[in-house]
Amino acid sequence: MTDYTELKRLAEAADSQMPSPWFVHRDGIGSEFPPHPEQNFGIDDARGWVVAWHGVGRNSGIWLEEVAEFMAAANPAAVLSLIAENKRQAAQFKEWQASHHKNYCSVAEEREQLRAENEALRKDAERFQWLLKNASIILDKKTAYQAETGFIKFDTMPGRTEAESAIDAAMSKEPQP
Repeated sequence: MTDYTELKRLAEAADSQMPSPWFVHRDGIGSEFPPHPEQNFGIDDARGWVVAWHGVGRNSGIWLEEVAEFMAAANPAAVLSLIAENKRQAAQFKEWQASHHKNYCSVAEEREQLRAENEALRKDAERFQWLLKNASIILDKKTAYQAETGFIKFDTMPGRTEAESAIDAAMSKEPQP
């Protein structure tokens, strides 16, 4: 049940006629008279008016005390309180859901940034390992990269981008293990 409109209307109507809280009683005439040994349970409202009549035998009253206690506990105010709590929790869940989605998107975006950074670092590490294995660098304004697959020359000191491109090109010509 997700729509409590009718239940709420009924609880409000019942509470206006038989105000909460409700109490279980066993005496039928008043507290000065002891209850009949076979007396069944009844329920009174907050004013002491009868909600469910007590009785003797199987023709009136509530036979089991646990059922009477449940009926008294499930009074209109309790039902209205449960409806309000359910509505509050549903709103809280929607807020949590929106927050969770926002956090998930933020983490997913950060994860993608970290993947990109990791890939750039991996490529830089490959270049460095390649240089350690294959290159000789001459710093007299001329740079040469000696590779098993060829010789790459620059007339002037290359910038990072040119050096990376030249190393990438030389690396791509090498046989892969």
